[in-house]
Amino acid sequence: MKWDMTDQIFVWHRFISECFHQHILPLWCPYSRLGYPFFADPQSGLFYPVTWIFTYFFHYSLYTNDLEFILHVIGAAFGMKYLLESLQVSRFTACVFGLVYALSGPFVSNASHIVFIYSLCWMPFILGSYIRVLQTGDYRYAVLMSIFLFLQISGGYIGLSIILFYVLVLVVLYYLFFFFSREPEKMKALIVNHFLVGAVTLLFSAGFVFAVLKGLPFIDRQNGVSREMTNSMAFTPMSFLTFLYPGISDNDRIQFGTDLTMRNIYMGLFTLLLVFVSFISPRRIKLFILGGSIFCLLAAMGDHTPIRSWLYSYVPLMNVFRMAAIFRFFSCLGFITLAAYAFDEIFEKRSEISIKAIKNISAITFFLLLISCAVLLTKYYVLQLPTLVSVQRFTEFLKHTNIRTVIVLFNAIQMLLLGASFLILRSQKSNSFKKYAIAALIVADMGMAVQSNIFSTIVCDRSLTEVQAQLDKLPIGFPIVSNVPLLTYNQWNNSTLAPPIWHNAGFLRKQVTFDGYNGYNLNVYNLLADRNDFYKIIAERNFISTPDSLDISITKFDPDHIFFKSKSDRNGTASIGQFFYPGWHLRVDGVPSKLMEDSLHLMKCDITRGDHMVEMSFEPEGARFVFIYTIAAFVIGLIWTAVLFLKPLIL
Repeated sequence: MKWDMTDQIFVWHRFISECFHQHILPLWCPYSRLGYPFFADPQSGLFYPVTWIFTYFFHYSLYTNDLEFILHVIGAAFGMKYLLESLQVSRFTACVFGLVYALSGPFVSNASHIVFIYSLCWMPFILGSYIRVLQTGDYRYAVLMSIFLFLQISGGYIGLSIILFYVLVLVVLYYLFFFFSREPEKMKALIVNHFLVGAVTLLFSAGFVFAVLKGLPFIDRQNGVSREMTNSMAFTPMSFLTFLYPGISDNDRIQFGTDLTMRNIYMGLFTLLLVFVSFISPRRIKLFILGGSIFCLLAAMGDHTPIRSWLYSYVPLMNVFRMAAIFRFFSCLGFITLAAYAFDEIFEKRSEISIKAIKNISAITFFLLLISCAVLLTKYYVLQLPTLVSVQRFTEFLKHTNIRTVIVLFNAIQMLLLGASFLILRSQKSNSFKKYAIAALIVADMGMAVQSNIFSTIVCDRSLTEVQAQLDKLPIGFPIVSNVPLLTYNQWNNSTLAPPIWHNAGFLRKQVTFDGYNGYNLNVYNLLADRNDFYKIIAERNFISTPDSLDISITKFDPDHIFFKSKSDRNGTASIGQFFYPGWHLRVDGVPSKLMEDSLHLMKCDITRGDHMVEMSFEPEGARFVFIYTIAAFVIGLIWTAVLFLKPLIL
């Protein structure tokens, strides 16, 4: 895979895996940006149970990295199926649109952002469990929801967790207004279940929250982000083209005005048609879902509408995350749900109005696409063919008209699918045959849409086996770092690893760098990096610098410990190429000593004359305990949930 999925997530998870296999808890990361508290980074995956499985039971590789992504996509399909069945959609329809969801634009365009994929996987499970809690009052679903909420909180993107919270608030208000107002006797169960969800989720998440809060005062986002950042990476008006043509999202001849990963929202042409059909028989729940979906889509447009800025100004916690386009994830959930309702009405409930509507709409869309394709073919190919007299000129023409080619080809494919669906619906075949045939066309449409983008946002153009072979040559475990001038990742840009791995290659090479990339920006790093002489000063310093020319040699090293011995006939100081941060402890010859901060915010210690053994260890208060607690709490919670659901079956 490419971009952040390999350059960050793979590297972090491999780091965790190596630590676990060396019986080390990765509390500190020494290899990137002069060190940072790894345990406090919410995107590191350290508190995410799925990461525990992949990193502890496997020697994490690029193959494992791909498998982790694939399993979460499959999980998302099952999650959407679970949500739709909670909304009384038939099982077959739920399966079909579970696949539509897992193959939709957000999974394709944001494949490199695995924390988004984690969220997209667990959000339908959370919503489905919550709806079942509201419908049945069964406390077992409250406990199950808490499991899913913890997975979302510990693994997913915090911005999506915040948006999801408000979605859940709107869902319960909907049920309170339309259902519980008529059945007040259910209010007691509602209150108890909400208390249970909150309490159990807090029990699971307490360790993760503790770790994040520990680091919050030392990063640059504790006071939120600017309005400009919250409106950044929006789903722009030009991005609406991807409702119809997902394959053009990576074409650089269109000025989308946003990042490549934030443009694609394709959910299938059939899904769009079915959304319109669903309102032939309007219901409150459909109007509620439509309203929420449109609101989220407008918020996803950033400063192209006032919605995102309004949320930033007036809704708590909406100022702590950026990338407005992530709101479109909830629009996808909503639109796919509406399409599932329509599919059910046509093939399960056999509504004559809906059947007639989908026939008419598909026929009209077919002819519109036919006209569109004919116009494009005439304008871009037929009218220009007389001037393309040589093979070379024709090849050059095709090279520079990729967008036109993609649109024409996709138009043709869509016409074939729509034409087939029209013929199927008009045929005298059984309803069962029609249902399966249309479902196959829907999934085929989504599969082709994925293939049209797979090399632009999912798959790296280098062979996985080639890169993995180079990784296998690198050091295993944590060898002693060389006491040489600190390095920059730019020194490896043309190496055997880059691309796809460049910013964080120090993790794999076991070399400390003074730059790199992660979302955990320590304030002291920003202060240092903002200096004009940053690169000059840092590049001239050894990992352990001794201005007094002391004799220093590193004897042992791992992410949480640095051991070195000194030998000198005079007193002096030693500066270590790691940021000063609460939790670091210093012992000289086994005796606790004072650790200081130098002018560059790095750690410094006094060295007296003679021979000494110096030990530095990172032991933040409570960090080790809360990690062990989180594992224990989650395992007990899983067993408890399994007993709750299996006990009635056994009895």
